[in-house]
Amino acid sequence: MKSSTLEKCLLMLLKKIKEKIVKSNEFSGLGIIIYNPKYLSEIPHFSLRPSFRMKSKLNIRDENTFKFLLKTSKKSNKLHDGFCFFDKNGNLTHVSQYFVPPIRKIKPNENYGVRYHAAYLSSFLKGVILSAVVLEEGEAFIFKRGKIKKI
Repeated sequence: MKSSTLEKCLLMLLKKIKEKIVKSNEFSGLGIIIYNPKYLSEIPHFSLRPSFRMKSKLNIRDENTFKFLLKTSKKSNKLHDGFCFFDKNGNLTHVSQYFVPPIRKIKPNENYGVRYHAAYLSSFLKGVILSAVVLEEGEAFIFKRGKIKKI
């Protein structure tokens, strides 16, 4: 899938999630990494829930993916921690990933926490096409090569 198409799909997904979570106190936040599989081994991550196996294929364009992300982003869901990884074709490949990109010299945005900064720093990594967060309060951002777009 082209980068611009991925970005449009991600934007639509984030907007739908934002609209839905306004009504929920259960939302814990959501982190998303879209990556090129060729570089996955260079992206620092590991599974917080290695026993979990995806039961079906989910793509960033599918309504079922939206529903799955809403469900797993609830504080009561054991998969709510960490980042979700989508490959360059928009397929969800990993959930609940501990993800801490290397630190770079940046000026931190003091209004936001770890998930925001991890997504921002990840956007500088080779192999990361896009990253995004929806914060617990409902603010959403897309990061691309160090550029920040508030949704």
